[in-house]
Amino acid sequence: PPPVASPPPSARASPPQSGRPASSSGQKRPAQTSPVASPTPTKKTIPVDRALRRVLRCNIVEGTPKATGEIFEVTKAEVNGALDEKSCGAVVALRLQRAKSGEDALQLLHEIFVRCRDEARTARSRNDDACEKAVHICGNTAASLASVCLVRPGALGKSSEKSRETLASALLGKAPALRPEFLQGALAKVSPELLKDVAKPLVDQCCEELKPATATEIDVDRVCGALNTWLRCAGKKVAGAALVEHEAFQVPPLERPSGGDPQPPDEQDNNFAALLGQAGMAQDQAAQWGAMLRGVQRSVNRGLPLERTCLLGLLLRVSGGASYRNDVPLEAQARGLRELMQRVRRPQDVPSATRELTQRVSVCREAISSLIEGLVRNGPQSRENTLQWLTALLNRSKPGRHAHATPATRLGAC
Repeated sequence: PPPVASPPPSARASPPQSGRPASSSGQKRPAQTSPVASPTPTKKTIPVDRALRRVLRCNIVEGTPKATGEIFEVTKAEVNGALDEKSCGAVVALRLQRAKSGEDALQLLHEIFVRCRDEARTARSRNDDACEKAVHICGNTAASLASVCLVRPGALGKSSEKSRETLASALLGKAPALRPEFLQGALAKVSPELLKDVAKPLVDQCCEELKPATATEIDVDRVCGALNTWLRCAGKKVAGAALVEHEAFQVPPLERPSGGDPQPPDEQDNNFAALLGQAGMAQDQAAQWGAMLRGVQRSVNRGLPLERTCLLGLLLRVSGGASYRNDVPLEAQARGLRELMQRVRRPQDVPSATRELTQRVSVCREAISSLIEGLVRNGPQSRENTLQWLTALLNRSKPGRHAHATPATRLGAC
């Protein structure tokens, strides 16, 4: 038989390949090493006096300190040689006593407090316990000195004479806002007997905001927000008690005087007469009917003290839309009606105008509801006073069926 031929080289079975590729040099690959862990960061600290100089914005000098410039200068004798947590209170008091004209002590202390909180947060991030403790003590010292300014205005210089007015303006949004934690630290150190004196300027400014005839739901929301902030920051029980001690929260006497209700000096008798004259009535006849209608209103309406002299009444009398009011000048009412009519030019505009007025009324309702709830929940004294005022309001409204929401009656106490 013929000899068997060998298979071609391409058809020969290749030897089994191993899973790992062979090294070209035939040497073993070096073992893989784990990455080296990064070294632990070292604790970075800064001197305490440097951190305090930064939050107080002061500098220690050898000679006579300068009274000008943004950096406040003190001598080594005034800080007992070094600036630390024990001497920072004296530096803050000196800063208030040497304040420039126009600077307010409460705002200066609030700025120091904010810088101390920011510096303490930075020191905590770098694990600097000594620096964090020092600036925290400095911030608490600023809050304590704020309570001194509120209890004894002018005790720390001329810049602290109007600290109570500054507090009221800040709560109402007329001045730079104050942090709640700063207010809590300052008001917590005020005794309950003196807290009512601190709250008096706030209530006075709230009444002044609401007395003008042009007050809107925005004013109501701002006033209620300021009073709610006071209730949260001044403490449980004592905050509400300090507010209701003001005469604006007291129930006025509702007995009718023998001579009738006194007419306010800013209220004129010709409101009814002017409206009747605009309707086409003769001048003499309009004056006669106007006087008669005014007499009827003065004899029937005894809820004016609840509306004119009480803060809650001033809040409730602000409406969301333009409507006729006897105690509002005709020019202001005409302006409000004209603005309302300008928005309603077509029948399709009525739903949007109605929706806008509804939203404005809901702002008032929600703001007043939150304030009354805060007064009721704060403590027994504020709860009792608020409920007495609401009881007097309902009792006054009951004879005229004003508390019933029917088309034939009018809502309200007046």
